[in-house]
Amino acid sequence: MILKDKTILIMGIRNKWSIAWGAAMSAYENGANVIFTFMGEDNRAKVEELISELPNAKAYECDVSSDEAIKNTFEEIKKTYGKIDGILHSIAHANTEDLRNNFINTSREGFSHAVEVSSYSFVAIAKIANELDMLAEDASLVSLTYHGSTKVLPGYNVMGVAKAALECSVRYLSENLGSKNVRVNAVSAGP
Repeated sequence: MILKDKTILIMGIRNKWSIAWGAAMSAYENGANVIFTFMGEDNRAKVEELISELPNAKAYECDVSSDEAIKNTFEEIKKTYGKIDGILHSIAHANTEDLRNNFINTSREGFSHAVEVSSYSFVAIAKIANELDMLAEDASLVSLTYHGSTKVLPGYNVMGVAKAALECSVRYLSENLGSKNVRVNAVSAGP
């Protein structure tokens, strides 16, 4: 059990079909203590029902567009679990019209929203986790990306730009946190 006695935070769980849920199940099956964050109080019941399959799993609401919300959630998690061994950032969002229309028609607001939620949120999470000293030695921060960050894929549009920003952010975060023995990676998991 490669993750025995490790505590892993899975951020962005939505349902049993999400990559976050698949990663959580794999982490759990490999011995990890898994905790979750989700977006929006209206998702609480759905997420709590889903995670009830995992003994002792707990979910916290966290709005990653707010540094204060991230900090409050992380302080709660640290109070309960102490330092954690890993964070999976499985968070992305773009407005529907900015995915359906040609990229050239992306709105300024839609562009900012996609980059803030899909890319900057990972930077904010890393920054706040580091400031709160909640990362164990040899911790790992992982975000999910996709091939659309390097190639034009129909219908991916502004999300491809956001994932390119995410991948570049991962490189800079790796350089910043590597001296603290914290690994930072992006994974394009595929189907």
